[in-house]
Amino acid sequence: MTKARTLADFDTTSINASVLTGTLPALNGSALTNLPASGITMAETIILTSDASISTGGSVINFDSVYTGDNAGGVGTGLTNSSGEYTFPATGHYLLTAFVSARNNSSDHFLEESILVLQSYNGSSWSDAATARFAIPTLGSYHVYGNGKLSYLFDITNTSTQKFRLNFVAYGGGSSRACVVTGVGDQMRSGFQIVKLADT
Repeated sequence: MTKARTLADFDTTSINASVLTGTLPALNGSALTNLPASGITMAETIILTSDASISTGGSVINFDSVYTGDNAGGVGTGLTNSSGEYTFPATGHYLLTAFVSARNNSSDHFLEESILVLQSYNGSSWSDAATARFAIPTLGSYHVYGNGKLSYLFDITNTSTQKFRLNFVAYGGGSSRACVVTGVGDQMRSGFQIVKLADT
């Protein structure tokens, strides 16, 4: 005869699920804690809504609007912008992808090289973290366009001291030149996308 066993007879610290038989009861997970968040918790696209004149020597680009057109999506609390300097909403690992469309200036058509520069702030100083170099060829007095793109993976551990900005500078004949980064309010022409991939 099989001896009946009570719950105390079982070692509940090492139950082998592979030998369990029968229909198991449904589990209620409402009381579970300390579980990691599932999926993407923050993502947004920031664009330049009008042309930005870049002075000789370069300028910080102030991408000024969250893009919401044409079924564009976004998740969670976004970045904080202060004159082109961006602060993260929370600590974590973030993937940034920036893109620009630039052209020669109306009064200075002589361009050879353009550089999009991602700068990172560590609480005391700015440093160049990534660059994208591309050509804007000269064609008489016509506007000629070029496009650049860069990406960077941030590990943000302190939102008070860690931030970023995007600079732009153009050169012609070995000297810095004025140019224009182009923007428009109803499409992604120049801007960046940021996605939080995981907690830090």
